[in-house]
Formats: sequence, structure tokens, C-alpha cells
Amino acid sequence: MRVFFYNRSGHAKARPHADPCWVDDAADPGPSEERRARSVEHPEDETLVRDVRGGWFDAGDTNKYVTFAAEPVHQLLAAYRERPQIWKDDFNIPESGNGVADILDEVRWEIAWLKRMQVEDGGVLIKVGSLDFHETSPPSADRRPRYYGPVCSSSTIAAAGMFAHAALVFGQVQELKPEAEELQARAVTAWEHYHRAPKSSQCDEQKIKAGDADLSLEQQAGLSVVAAVYLFALTREPAYASYIRAHMNAAQPFGPGGWNGYRPAEGEALVFYATLSEADPAVRSAIIERKLGDPATRRDLYGFYPERDLYRSYLPDQAYHWGSNRVRAQIGSINLELAQAPFAIEDDSYRTRALTALQYLHGVNPLGVVYLSNMYALGAERSVNEIFHGWFADGTAFDNALTSACGPPPGYLVGGPNAAYSGPSAPPRRQPPQKAYRDWNGGWPDRSWEITEPSISYQASYVKLLSKFID
Repeated sequence: MRVFFYNRSGHAKARPHADPCWVDDAADPGPSEERRARSVEHPEDETLVRDVRGGWFDAGDTNKYVTFAAEPVHQLLAAYRERPQIWKDDFNIPESGNGVADILDEVRWEIAWLKRMQVEDGGVLIKVGSLDFHETSPPSADRRPRYYGPVCSSSTIAAAGMFAHAALVFGQVQELKPEAEELQARAVTAWEHYHRAPKSSQCDEQKIKAGDADLSLEQQAGLSVVAAVYLFALTREPAYASYIRAHMNAAQPFGPGGWNGYRPAEGEALVFYATLSEADPAVRSAIIERKLGDPATRRDLYGFYPERDLYRSYLPDQAYHWGSNRVRAQIGSINLELAQAPFAIEDDSYRTRALTALQYLHGVNPLGVVYLSNMYALGAERSVNEIFHGWFADGTAFDNALTSACGPPPGYLVGGPNAAYSGPSAPPRRQPPQKAYRDWNGGWPDRSWEITEPSISYQASYVKLLSKFID
């Protein structure tokens, strides 16, 4: 969880909350800091200068994306909601000891940024970043101007769901109830804006460099079901139940892929909806039937079949692509869903499949490597030494866990083996895809980000799976 703290934008990493190796002042402290970010569409218009500070760096650069935040925010909230008793207030972050579980404090840091990205009519800006690819180490040395992207339908519906889910969870915590009321109101205004404004899957022109933050219209429709689920749970208003009934087939679990490792927030929301006492009985039955039928049609994703893989954690060959470790973690979680309400199937093979996914990430793999950075002090015999991250870049004091003064902080989950890696510094050729991994952090043209870049999405998927096995 401390990876999210180190990935905070606009927040100093100071003692005693940061190890001496990774102390750093707040990122973006220059004259064009995020408190005075400019519109990328109208950079000269002083009236559009906006405070967009806070939030998490998305991955190896310092950009921040509303759309890409949806998966980790929903997964962290679900991890807390499903097992609140394991989450403590002692993770050594600045908010520790305030009476609120630190996982929620960390989500609140991201939510505070999302609130700054919402404009007056309810729409939500899509991303924040710079106009070039030149990262600086440490982040506090970055003096580049910061820009924000336009209001988009994809970011608006993504934020509606995050606000609603956070309002639902925060509302169960006495200290956070006032904030929950505000978030519910923001969720409603974002929902209304999404449904009255034009929809587009080509909103991000990528003037702000790095990832394309657009979502397809299909993905937006799926996230609209997610938002409706949490708004219904908050309000019990029939209009949201009617929307879920009419549009549930737009959510990924009802598509041809079933429950899978690529759009987890949609499956999680529908499973949660099926537990609500006031859920539409026909919709509940459809969700339960679809989930229970999934193992029969996707036997490669469910249950424990050790003979399929030498390392007891089977993934289809085609899943060893950019971010394969995330897919593995997600498959662990969709197996565990069958052991919880409303299914509660007593079949150890599902839990074992999830556990072996976790063990694979912890070293039971062909390379014998823990796919988390710099875990030696915590008992790893071999762990990731280098990650693609602007702060912990090649040639810096944070380059390598074994040979540099500091190395990267512990616990960053890397993307993992990628048989489709497109750069010149190839992992072993003509090898099984599980071995398509190299421990390095070279920039262009190495493209090591396709293998060793971390991401808040990967991290949240791993944390959610790990939380299921905490006593």
C-alpha cells in the first residue's frame, strides 16, 4: 500500500513517513505548478487556470488520468468493503492514527484530486500532465508547466462511479460521513452530465503526452452500469435500478469474455448489486446465473488444475502481454468471488487457484523472482531490482536495488512477462512466454516500460488479491 504514498503527486515524502532513501519535496513546485495548471486547449487564457493538485502518478511518469483511476479506486474500495476488519490505521502515512483505516485515507487522497477535476456543470476533466516525455528525478526537480485536458464523457462517467462508490464506503465510517454526502452529490451531477452531453471516444487529443486516456463507447457504457449500481446502493432510487436492468448487458461480465482480468470494476459492481436486499430479483438471478456458468465456459480461468502449468498458476499464452501480472491477480480475484456472497460455493479449488496466483507473483515462477521491487529487507531471495519509473530511472541513485545507493522503494508490482514486447532489448527469444521478462529500466528505444513499468492499476489488483489472504 505504501507504493500509493510514494506515487502521491504534490505531496512531500518526508521523515518519518518516508525512508531516508526516498525523502523528496512535493512534486511540481515550480511557477506553473498544478495549483495553476493551464488548459491544454486554451493555454493562454488566464481565466481557465485551475488548481488540479494531488492524486497519484498513474505509472512510471507523473501524469494523472481520471479514466485510468477508475480501476484502482474501485478495487481498493472493494478490498476495504469486503474485509474491513483487516485494514488498520498504522501504515506510516501522514494520516496514520486519525481513526480512519489508512487504505481509505489513501483513496481520499485520490478522490480529493478527482473533485478538483470536476467542473461546475458536473463534467470531469480527463487528465493532467506535461507536453513532453522528459521525466525528472526526483519528482520535486520537475519544473515543467502542467496542463489539464478537456471534459470528456469517459472521464465524467468514470468519476461518477468513483464518487458514488467512495460515498457508499465513506458513509459507513463516522469520521467520513460529511464527505460521503458531498461525494454523493458530485456523483449525481456527473451522472446527469454524462447522460445529457454528447458521448465521444476521441476526446483526448494526446497533446498531454503519454497514455491515451480515452475509453471506447462500449467501455463507457460498462462504467455507466457501475455508477448506477453504487448510486442505487446509496439512494435506492428506482431510476437507477431501471437503468441497471436495461443496460446490464453492457457490462463486461455479460459480454463474450465473461468475467475476466481486464475490466474488473464492472464484474465487482454486479456481484455487489446481487447482494443488495432491494436488488431487482430478475437482475440478481441473471448475475448469479452468469457468474455460476462462467467456470463451465472458461475452465482456463477457474479452479485449480496443477497439471496445466509447471508453476501451478496457469495463464493462456496470449495473456502474457503488457501488464500480464495484473491479469494474473485479477484471475485470482474472480475465483475468490465464488466463495463470497451471493455465491458462497464451498470448493477449495477456487481459493487454491487464487492462492497460487499470489504465490506466482511471490516467486513460484520460471525465473524464481518476486515480481515486487526491492523486497530483500522483507525476506525475498530474489526480487525485481529495476523498474521503469521517472523517479527511479536508469543512472540515478535509485536505479538498482543491489548496485545503486538506494534503488526503488519496496513493493512496486511490475507489469511482468510480455511475449509481445516490441523493443530491441528483447527478453529471451524462442522461450515460453512466462520467461519473456528482463530486469532493467532502459528508456527509449529500449521500451522497458512494456515489461518493468509499475502502475496503480497493477498495484490495486495485487493489493486486493493479497488482502483476501491476510488473517
